[in-house]
Amino acid sequence: MGADAATGGTEAATGAEKAIALVNGHESHLRSFLKAVSWRTTGTIDTFVLSFIITGSIKFAGTIAGTEVATKIVLYYCHERVWAIIPWGRRKR
Repeated sequence: MGADAATGGTEAATGAEKAIALVNGHESHLRSFLKAVSWRTTGTIDTFVLSFIITGSIKFAGTIAGTEVATKIVLYYCHERVWAIIPWGRRKR
């Protein structure tokens, strides 16, 4: 089984090929990271606004928004890397 399997070809990928594809993927790590940061910025603003509306406290809203930033960047980054190896829904190059 060759690189074709790790890049979404018709061959079945081995566990090692899937692990390599998870690390390498079709997008650079920097791109996945920057997408995570830009999405989290949007999400954090939303969280802050909603938290402020619900609590009426800028301090509490800031604490909530600040706490969720790091964990959700990490979760989104991992989510992106997993989706980078799933060939479903991709157009053939």
